[in-house]
Amino acid sequence: MVIGITGGVGSGKSEVIRYIAKNYNATVLLADDIAKKLMSVGQAGNTALKELLPGECFLEDGNIDRKAMAAVFFKDKGMQQRVNSVIFPLVKEYIKESIKTATAPLIIIEAALLIEEHYEEICDKLIYVYAERQVRVKRLQESRGYSIERIDAMMASQLSEEEFRENTDITIDNSGGLEDTIKIIDKELSGLGVKRWEQ
Repeated sequence: MVIGITGGVGSGKSEVIRYIAKNYNATVLLADDIAKKLMSVGQAGNTALKELLPGECFLEDGNIDRKAMAAVFFKDKGMQQRVNSVIFPLVKEYIKESIKTATAPLIIIEAALLIEEHYEEICDKLIYVYAERQVRVKRLQESRGYSIERIDAMMASQLSEEEFRENTDITIDNSGGLEDTIKIIDKELSGLGVKRWEQ
């Protein structure tokens, strides 16, 4: 079974995925990590970006200088979109190939743009990790030191709660403590016929 997991910034997707990875026989595919891998020297993403990004965005060894790339994105708003239009399809293709070779009975895909990139085409179910706004703000301020202005901007750039709910099959409320969230995860996965390791 292939399950896609998404949710807004600060909702606690990583926490949910860590729990599943530890307690279920699952292969976890993280879109962000895959994108980084595909942008490294010798990979298809790196080669494609050499055609797109200015030379200052590359280190001496050929890898992407992320700070320099972020500075280019800040000056040229369309550049990030152009980079994404190159990298996102490569990530999706990599994930499709990984699904074919995975041996675990459960495959978890985590991608911030799971809905926008139409991952429902390759997932059996989509899960939305939800948390109340004030909980997300507190987490982001404490764990990442973000300002309220930065948090507001990040939240505004993502789908609304209604859009997340409308486009996913299951909602996991991660507003409370981890124990409460674990109960919801186990209940929902059990309902899909997915069993924990010890079962």
